[in-house]
Amino acid sequence: MSEKGLTIALITARGGSTRIPRKNIKIVCELPVVAWNIIQAKCSKNIDRVFLTTDDDEIAEIGAKFGAEIIRRPKYENSISANVPFAHALDYIENTLKIDVKNIIPLLPTSLLKKPEDLDNMISYFDDFYGTEIDSMITACPMKECYIYKNIVPYQKRYGNKECTIPGEVETKEGYDAKWAITDSLWNYSKMMGGWAIGTRDFYYKAWTTSPARDIDIVTLPMDTKSVFTLYKVEEWQCCDIDYPIDLEMAEIFFEKFILKGKGVQVYYDYYFKNKVVEKARNHLDEQLKKYGGNFQVANTDVKENDFDIGGLLFEKKLNNDIDKIISDEEEK
Repeated sequence: MSEKGLTIALITARGGSTRIPRKNIKIVCELPVVAWNIIQAKCSKNIDRVFLTTDDDEIAEIGAKFGAEIIRRPKYENSISANVPFAHALDYIENTLKIDVKNIIPLLPTSLLKKPEDLDNMISYFDDFYGTEIDSMITACPMKECYIYKNIVPYQKRYGNKECTIPGEVETKEGYDAKWAITDSLWNYSKMMGGWAIGTRDFYYKAWTTSPARDIDIVTLPMDTKSVFTLYKVEEWQCCDIDYPIDLEMAEIFFEKFILKGKGVQVYYDYYFKNKVVEKARNHLDEQLKKYGGNFQVANTDVKENDFDIGGLLFEKKLNNDIDKIISDEEEK
């Protein structure tokens, strides 16, 4: 392996869609849907490389334009789950590119409501569990109140045919029957967001290669009520996932209202720029500390008390001036 222990972002985006034709290139807040996840991942300080696996020429072109490394894959049937292209991409990354993967952040383009700091915060939180039994973390929203009914008859069939190639028809009844399933107002439940997560390479390799290939077979599996999942908290509005045409409008409203706030993609570039400035400042500080003996406190023990006060102030002033220059240089760029 030529590269060791990388944390990678892996985005899967197909050209076909049963509910919204070409949804991964639909425009949301002036950019294609798939572009937002690439930008978010590229602006993370903790993600080493960003990959996009796709079966579509136009998506590949957009992905490359926004900085993703493209992995071309076969066109799978619409009924095939995301596990299959994810597994194909991981095999390519490890066996063709010869990259040693430590952690993977799988991203679905249709879950794009990420704050600039979300991916870095999730990665840092996950890193805190390094060496423990925790091998994955999913995103979820704590629910203040959870009142769930179980429908007597499914409101809508997920697919409209046995081949799972067309969506099921939407029920048009305004009234229907259901039974109580969950009643809670004490924050005892959380809603899975599902569009992005993090896990070790081994966790996802097992998940992607042993789960059923068809999406319908996954969603009808018996519920796992014994495993304990580690969650990264998101806001309720971040759970908006683009599955139906109305979701496009809702996602754009939430995105603009709570994240972009009139600044567009600049919100993410500002976050990236700030991290780079802080990184340069810290590197500069490290160099100065080494220059003054490798450890500033230890170095100061060699001087007199009065010299310590003067020297400390002069050192701090020089450091601040140098950091201001770093910031000024970055702004000019």
